[in-house]
Amino acid sequence: MNSPEAIIGRLDAALARTGRTIMVRRWTGNGREDGDSRIEAIVKASVRPEKADEIVGDANQARQRVILSPTGLAALMPLLPSDRIVLGGAPFELPWESGSFWIGVAAERPIHGAPTSITIGDRVVRIELTVLG
Repeated sequence: MNSPEAIIGRLDAALARTGRTIMVRRWTGNGREDGDSRIEAIVKASVRPEKADEIVGDANQARQRVILSPTGLAALMPLLPSDRIVLGGAPFELPWESGSFWIGVAAERPIHGAPTSITIGDRVVRIELTVLG
């Protein structure tokens, strides 16, 4: 069956098997200034270098293609060009008073251009984006 739920379920299963743990982050307020807050979601994603035929314009920075499921991203939908993707070495979670605390060797990377939402009807079933750095 090719319902949106079935398609999302297959993508979730594939990402659970072979995906990489990343964080999607949205800064609220004026950015990363003291006192500003953020909305974050830790999800699995497919992350790979962009192929030459996917690069548009000058390629003066390393670019990576990121494919996400909408599962776990409700608080951040729709994703915005100003959102960030946090990719890291060996991330892990520590318990914290209000949930968990994500650490590891990580870099917050900007989204290049607008994320592309693949939809069936009105339902987002896949999100594709490019990050720099």
